[in-house]
Amino acid sequence: MKYDFTSILDRRNKDALAVDVLGKMPDMAPNPPKEGFDIIPMWVADMNFPVLPTIQEAMIARVREPHFGYFQPRDEYYDSIIRWHETRNGVTGLTREHIAYENGVLTLTMPKQTTAVPAARRLEIQ
Repeated sequence: MKYDFTSILDRRNKDALAVDVLGKMPDMAPNPPKEGFDIIPMWVADMNFPVLPTIQEAMIARVREPHFGYFQPRDEYYDSIIRWHETRNGVTGLTREHIAYENGVLTLTMPKQTTAVPAARRLEIQ
């Protein structure tokens, strides 16, 4: 697929952490550049190019549905994650039990609740 990674987006005042909080969040965001210098947002993992149109279209289609309640992920959800890790990272043995899913804000605290995994349950990465 061909895609334009050269277009520059103006992300100011669009809730872009990488540019809107420079100098406003001590201990997190860097200071803004000095006069005459451009912002080069390399301090946060962010996208400075447009998302693929198919992704945007899928999100718009979902938002048009009139319900936003909790849901149970379908098999396709887990299968796509497993397939992506297998083809992209060479991970074998990944099952849906290895994939965490949370309906709500609890996912924000999950990394703090990690535990050691016994050697017998570790995934093999080739």
